[in-house]
Amino acid sequence: MAIGDKKHIVAEQPLKADESINLCNVYRCDWEAYEVLSVYSVLSKQLLAYKVMHKGHADQDEWLSMPFNKKLVVSQIPKVQVVPNQFAQNHASDQLPFVIESDLPKDHKHILEGIAQWQLQKGSGQQLFVWYQDNQLLVVLFNQKQLQFSNVFAANTEHEVLYFIVAAIQAVQMEQSQLTLTVSYDLWQNSALINFLKPYFQGVDCLRLPYELDAELLDLTAWLMPNELMAQCE
Repeated sequence: MAIGDKKHIVAEQPLKADESINLCNVYRCDWEAYEVLSVYSVLSKQLLAYKVMHKGHADQDEWLSMPFNKKLVVSQIPKVQVVPNQFAQNHASDQLPFVIESDLPKDHKHILEGIAQWQLQKGSGQQLFVWYQDNQLLVVLFNQKQLQFSNVFAANTEHEVLYFIVAAIQAVQMEQSQLTLTVSYDLWQNSALINFLKPYFQGVDCLRLPYELDAELLDLTAWLMPNELMAQCE
């Protein structure tokens, strides 16, 4: 991994010159302060290259003008609606028992789709995920690979955040003290809120890659995780 080669790049694993890019997808995820591009093989679904850059540079990056097989943006906006296939107004999902309805453009996929696919493939036990942005709180619960709960709440204070998370847990009759709260990177950066929530759960952790990287940046596995999730279910 190269760090600091260009002023706007925070971390980079360059794309090999002989890579068949027509057999690769490029995924983009935007954080509050960073933008991340990740290249994955369509066949092996392995991470081949990535760039983490400061906000405002991804649109001009050369990768987005290259003829990749697909170019997709991974969205993490909390305001989405999960609808069972039998009630979906548009088309039912052929991979999941529900569809995710939002106002996202066609080339955008919501991270919850990746989370759900990941749970079907590798999930076990009870899982609690939370996203929080602009006072919108998305709470998602899985049990034995199956989605049990997903809803968006307006939460203006740390006590309201905790209240709605606990209400969701109680609604599906899970044991709060046995759950680890997994949060997005942006929420993880809110140390005051994270410290407030910690005593109420078995643990609180950031959503990260399930494998190690030879990296000098501790946050890299969190920055890359949304793209990883979507790449594995494409």
